[in-house]
Amino acid sequence: MERKRQNPTEKTSAGQMITDHTKTSSELKGMVSGDMKAALLTALDESSQKKLDRLKNTKPEDFASEYDPMQVSAHKDATSLFERYAKGGEDPEF
Repeated sequence: MERKRQNPTEKTSAGQMITDHTKTSSELKGMVSGDMKAALLTALDESSQKKLDRLKNTKPEDFASEYDPMQVSAHKDATSLFERYAKGGEDPEF
């Protein structure tokens, strides 16, 4: 049984994030070939799995207060990773 967790705005936003991240992941997988030194992940790491489990068990009225900070933190981490790689990554094409 699926519980309703998001308000319509959050649901639309989450759907767009899924679409965007799926597209980005597909594009990145297409770039990983040849001599590129990259390992593609096939499962969530322990920390991410714990966050997902926590969200699955969150009461609907508390969902946004759990989910929103996780998303802000994840986006800051991703931005930092991209900036660091842009400055000193091993592949000059990226």
